[in-house]
Amino acid sequence: MLDGMYGKGSKQEKTKEINSVHQIIVYEVNNHITETYIRSNASRTILRLVRALDFVAAFMERLKKEPNIAFRDVVQQSYEEKLAPFHSWPARKAVGVATYTLPSRNDFLMTIGAKEDVLNEGGSYDVLVGDLQLVCDISFKYFTEYDLQNLP
Repeated sequence: MLDGMYGKGSKQEKTKEINSVHQIIVYEVNNHITETYIRSNASRTILRLVRALDFVAAFMERLKKEPNIAFRDVVQQSYEEKLAPFHSWPARKAVGVATYTLPSRNDFLMTIGAKEDVLNEGGSYDVLVGDLQLVCDISFKYFTEYDLQNLP
């Protein structure tokens, strides 16, 4: 799975050794890989991906729960809640400007091949949002457990 990423050992040993997000975090913490700013590490990348996934889950939930607010505001509020705390001032301002270029809610739904009633039916949409949030919650638990929630 992560062949060649962590130095010595056969391909088979590495695959056996590291095959989950939790094992990646444990390996990197035990080998002090997360303590340096010079080295890139999988934990930092995974944390960023989980934060992005958390944003997507919040966006999808807000899109369903708040059908009467502007699409731009749905995106902006989700961004401010989930990602803005980790971004610099210039990045936050750039995102704010970029939200003015977003399509309308209906145009967005049409682009992704969905209709408003898909959001209101529940079912698979709600399951997807729940599953996304579950993945984020479990992942954030690991990052908190190993005090890695503030990796740069």
